[in-house]
Amino acid sequence: MMDRYAHVIEQLEADDYRRLRAFSSDGKTKFSTWLVVVANRLCVDYHRKRYGRSRATSTNPGAADSLLIRRRLADLIVADVDHTKLPDCSGPDPESALAASEIGEALSRAIARLSAQDRLLLAFRFEHDTTLLDLSDVMGFPSRFHAYRRLKRILTTLRSALEERGFEADEP
Repeated sequence: MMDRYAHVIEQLEADDYRRLRAFSSDGKTKFSTWLVVVANRLCVDYHRKRYGRSRATSTNPGAADSLLIRRRLADLIVADVDHTKLPDCSGPDPESALAASEIGEALSRAIARLSAQDRLLLAFRFEHDTTLLDLSDVMGFPSRFHAYRRLKRILTTLRSALEERGFEADEP
Protein backbone atom coordinates (compact mmCIF):
# COMPACT_ATOMS: atom_id res chain seq x y z
CA MET A 1 0.00 0.00 0.00
CA MET A 2 2.85 2.38 0.85
CA ASP A 3 4.50 1.60 -2.50
CA ARG A 4 1.32 2.58 -4.30
CA TYR A 5 0.97 5.74 -2.22
CA ALA A 6 4.57 6.73 -3.03
CA HIS A 7 3.92 6.01 -6.71
CA VAL A 8 0.81 8.23 -6.74
CA ILE A 9 2.70 11.09 -5.06
CA GLU A 10 5.62 10.74 -7.50
CA GLN A 11 3.31 10.76 -10.50
CA LEU A 12 1.35 13.78 -9.24
CA GLU A 13 4.63 15.68 -8.73
CA ALA A 14 5.98 14.71 -12.17
CA ASP A 15 6.43 17.40 -14.81
CA ASP A 16 5.92 20.21 -12.30
CA TYR A 17 2.50 18.87 -11.13
CA ARG A 18 1.18 18.53 -14.70
CA ARG A 19 -1.65 16.17 -13.70
CA LEU A 20 -2.89 18.41 -10.91
CA ARG A 21 -2.80 21.48 -13.12
CA ALA A 22 -4.79 19.59 -15.77
CA PHE A 23 -7.92 19.60 -13.59
CA SER A 24 -10.52 22.01 -14.89
CA SER A 25 -13.56 22.72 -12.82
CA ASP A 26 -16.76 22.45 -14.82
CA GLY A 27 -19.01 23.11 -11.83
CA LYS A 28 -20.29 19.51 -11.74
CA THR A 29 -17.19 17.65 -10.54
CA LYS A 30 -15.43 18.29 -7.27
CA PHE A 31 -11.62 18.25 -7.14
CA SER A 32 -11.64 15.46 -4.49
CA THR A 33 -13.70 13.17 -6.75
CA TRP A 34 -11.38 13.84 -9.69
CA LEU A 35 -8.32 13.17 -7.48
CA VAL A 36 -9.74 9.82 -6.32
CA VAL A 37 -10.25 8.74 -9.93
CA VAL A 38 -6.74 9.83 -10.94
CA ALA A 39 -5.17 8.08 -7.90
CA ASN A 40 -7.13 4.90 -8.67
CA ARG A 41 -5.91 4.89 -12.27
CA LEU A 42 -2.32 5.48 -11.12
CA CYS A 43 -2.61 2.54 -8.72
CA VAL A 44 -3.94 0.30 -11.50
CA ASP A 45 -1.06 1.40 -13.74
CA TYR A 46 1.43 0.66 -10.96
CA HIS A 47 -0.09 -2.79 -10.38
CA ARG A 48 -0.01 -3.65 -14.10
CA LYS A 49 3.56 -2.43 -14.46
CA ARG A 50 4.71 -4.51 -11.50
CA TYR A 51 2.66 -7.69 -11.97
CA GLY A 52 1.36 -7.54 -15.51
CA ARG A 53 -2.22 -7.84 -16.69
CA SER A 54 -4.44 -10.59 -15.35
CA ARG A 55 -5.00 -13.28 -17.96
CA ALA A 56 -7.39 -15.34 -15.83
CA THR A 57 -10.61 -16.28 -17.57
CA SER A 58 -13.32 -18.82 -16.91
CA THR A 59 -11.82 -21.06 -19.62
CA ASN A 60 -8.26 -20.77 -18.23
CA PRO A 61 -8.40 -20.99 -14.42
CA GLY A 62 -4.67 -21.89 -14.22
CA ALA A 63 -3.78 -18.35 -15.21
CA ALA A 64 -4.90 -17.14 -11.80
CA ASP A 65 -2.35 -19.46 -10.16
CA SER A 66 0.44 -18.21 -12.40
CA LEU A 67 -0.54 -14.63 -11.56
CA LEU A 68 -0.35 -15.43 -7.85
CA ILE A 69 3.08 -17.03 -8.31
CA ARG A 70 4.27 -14.00 -10.26
CA ARG A 71 3.06 -11.66 -7.52
CA ARG A 72 4.85 -13.69 -4.84
CA LEU A 73 8.05 -13.62 -6.85
CA ALA A 74 7.74 -9.90 -7.43
CA ASP A 75 7.12 -9.21 -3.75
CA LEU A 76 9.72 -11.76 -2.61
CA ILE A 77 7.15 -13.38 -0.38
CA VAL A 78 7.69 -16.99 0.63
CA ALA A 79 4.49 -18.91 1.14
CA ASP A 80 3.96 -21.20 4.13
CA VAL A 81 7.27 -20.62 5.94
CA ASP A 82 7.68 -22.75 9.04
CA HIS A 83 9.27 -20.20 11.37
CA THR A 84 10.32 -22.90 13.84
CA LYS A 85 12.76 -24.31 11.26
CA LEU A 86 14.54 -21.03 10.62
CA PRO A 87 18.01 -20.82 12.21
CA ASP A 88 18.37 -18.78 15.39
CA CYS A 89 20.61 -15.82 14.57
CA SER A 90 20.25 -14.11 17.93
CA GLY A 91 23.28 -15.85 19.46
CA PRO A 92 26.87 -14.73 19.25
CA ASP A 93 28.62 -14.84 15.92
CA PRO A 94 30.81 -17.93 15.28
CA GLU A 95 34.07 -16.01 15.63
CA SER A 96 33.15 -14.71 19.09
CA ALA A 97 31.93 -18.14 20.15
CA LEU A 98 35.21 -19.73 19.04
CA ALA A 99 37.27 -17.08 20.85
CA ALA A 100 35.25 -17.55 24.04
CA SER A 101 35.68 -21.33 23.77
CA GLU A 102 39.46 -21.02 23.32
CA ILE A 103 39.78 -18.64 26.27
CA GLY A 104 37.61 -20.94 28.39
CA GLU A 105 39.83 -23.93 27.59
CA ALA A 106 43.02 -21.99 28.35
CA LEU A 107 41.54 -20.69 31.60
CA SER A 108 40.47 -24.21 32.64
CA ARG A 109 44.01 -25.47 32.07
CA ALA A 110 45.49 -22.59 34.07
CA ILE A 111 43.06 -23.18 36.95
CA ALA A 112 43.90 -26.90 36.94
CA ARG A 113 47.56 -26.02 37.59
CA LEU A 114 46.64 -24.07 40.76
CA SER A 115 46.80 -25.60 44.23
CA ALA A 116 43.65 -27.11 45.70
CA GLN A 117 43.38 -24.26 48.23
CA ASP A 118 43.59 -21.64 45.46
CA ARG A 119 40.93 -23.43 43.38
CA LEU A 120 38.72 -23.60 46.47
CA LEU A 121 39.21 -19.87 47.08
CA LEU A 122 38.19 -19.12 43.47
CA ALA A 123 35.15 -21.40 43.71
CA PHE A 124 33.94 -19.81 46.95
CA ARG A 125 34.47 -16.28 45.68
CA PHE A 126 33.20 -16.51 42.10
CA GLU A 127 30.87 -19.51 41.96
CA HIS A 128 29.26 -19.13 45.38
CA ASP A 129 29.71 -15.34 45.66
CA THR A 130 31.14 -15.62 49.18
CA THR A 131 32.31 -12.35 50.74
CA LEU A 132 35.99 -11.88 51.58
CA LEU A 133 35.14 -11.62 55.28
CA ASP A 134 33.44 -15.02 55.20
CA LEU A 135 36.26 -16.43 53.06
CA SER A 136 38.87 -15.39 55.58
CA ASP A 137 36.95 -17.19 58.35
CA VAL A 138 36.25 -20.37 56.37
CA MET A 139 39.71 -20.72 54.85
CA GLY A 140 41.69 -19.65 57.91
CA PHE A 141 43.16 -16.35 56.71
CA PRO A 142 44.13 -13.94 59.53
CA SER A 143 41.96 -11.17 58.00
CA ARG A 144 39.91 -10.39 54.92
CA PHE A 145 42.85 -8.35 53.61
CA HIS A 146 44.99 -11.50 53.52
CA ALA A 147 42.22 -13.24 51.55
CA TYR A 148 42.04 -10.28 49.18
CA ARG A 149 45.82 -10.30 48.58
CA ARG A 150 45.80 -14.06 47.94
CA LEU A 151 42.89 -13.71 45.51
CA LYS A 152 44.69 -10.88 43.72
CA ARG A 153 47.85 -13.05 43.34
CA ILE A 154 45.79 -15.93 41.97
CA LEU A 155 44.07 -13.67 39.40
CA THR A 156 47.44 -12.21 38.37
CA THR A 157 48.77 -15.74 37.87
CA LEU A 158 45.75 -16.67 35.72
CA ARG A 159 46.06 -13.47 33.67
CA SER A 160 49.75 -14.18 33.06
CA ALA A 161 48.97 -17.75 32.00
CA LEU A 162 46.42 -16.47 29.46
CA GLU A 163 48.83 -13.85 28.13
CA GLU A 164 51.51 -16.54 27.67
CA ARG A 165 49.06 -18.44 25.47
CA GLY A 166 48.51 -15.33 23.32
CA PHE A 167 45.30 -13.87 24.78
CA GLU A 168 45.25 -10.13 25.31
CA ALA A 169 43.80 -8.46 28.40
CA ASP A 170 41.12 -6.61 26.39
CA GLU A 171 39.58 -9.80 24.91
CA PRO A 172 36.32 -11.11 26.40
